[in-house]
Amino acid sequence: MWLSKWKWALACCGALALTAGGALAVAARVAPRAPTPMVEPALLSAGHKLERPRRSPEPKKPPPETAWDIATEYLSLVIDDKPDRALKLGDTLTERHVKELQASGLKRVKLATIVINDSRVLVVTERANLKRRPDAEPADGYVTVTLERADAAGAWRVRESGVADEAEAFELIGDYLDGKFNRESGGAEVDEYRKPEQARGSRPVWAVAEEFLRLALAEKNADARKLTVPEAVPENALGQIRKGSLPPERGRVRKVESCDTMPHPVAILITDTQIEVAFRRTLFFDDGLSGSTGYLFVTLTKKGAGPWQVKAVDSRFEGLDIGARLVQCLGARIDAKPEK
Repeated sequence: MWLSKWKWALACCGALALTAGGALAVAARVAPRAPTPMVEPALLSAGHKLERPRRSPEPKKPPPETAWDIATEYLSLVIDDKPDRALKLGDTLTERHVKELQASGLKRVKLATIVINDSRVLVVTERANLKRRPDAEPADGYVTVTLERADAAGAWRVRESGVADEAEAFELIGDYLDGKFNRESGGAEVDEYRKPEQARGSRPVWAVAEEFLRLALAEKNADARKLTVPEAVPENALGQIRKGSLPPERGRVRKVESCDTMPHPVAILITDTQIEVAFRRTLFFDDGLSGSTGYLFVTLTKKGAGPWQVKAVDSRFEGLDIGARLVQCLGARIDAKPEK
């Protein structure tokens, strides 16, 4: 009897377990899934959208700082018919300056001569067929751009521009060769002017001539000759730079007692094949006479895409006619068709 009760109790427990398990299974099958949370429209802002990665903008080209680069920028804007931007490069420029250059027929910017004083720089373009006036016939001439700055630390600004014939171009250049726009004080302000491009990180292509001369005057012959065309500048030429080399005067050779430590670059003459840098230099003699000012020429050349190198040094300071070099440079007619 007790066994039957035990079996009955066990059967009841099994039935309850099966019933509960079935209920749970059914509940598991029919229980709905948790709904997917909806994204609020406010969260779908531009900041949360998946976007294609954007390229970082290219860095802007820094504005030109050297006088010759500003002159080049000014003439390029005139040629591209952007007078408003061109006028912003000067304080005294007017629409007349821009219209005169536009009417001249200038087709490209290629510099031929740069003459440098402390407060002004004159840039002269290549020789080309240009109109002096809108109603004039084209004739050989040059475009000139004058730049000025208030002091050694000031920015270069375009002062004026125009079209000149050969005689007018030589007259303008002559004022700079005479030092008309050099500061009388000299000293630190002038020295500061001689290195502005190096200080601001923009070195002109003819800076190798200044570096060569600096090394030669410091008696670093090996380093100086590394900047030259192989075998082009002999050792004794470097010695002449330091001592000074003068032609006889009335049959008498004057000995150079001393010379200034670093000549000043006063003119850069540019052709298709070479660049000549003229340095103004003062020599002092042992005969008690006052110092004499002349020019030392450093000629640069290069092959293909190679670097500019010193090709020759002319250290005949007195009696050297810088005008002959200018005639050779400005007289070289370069076709006026724009380069492709």
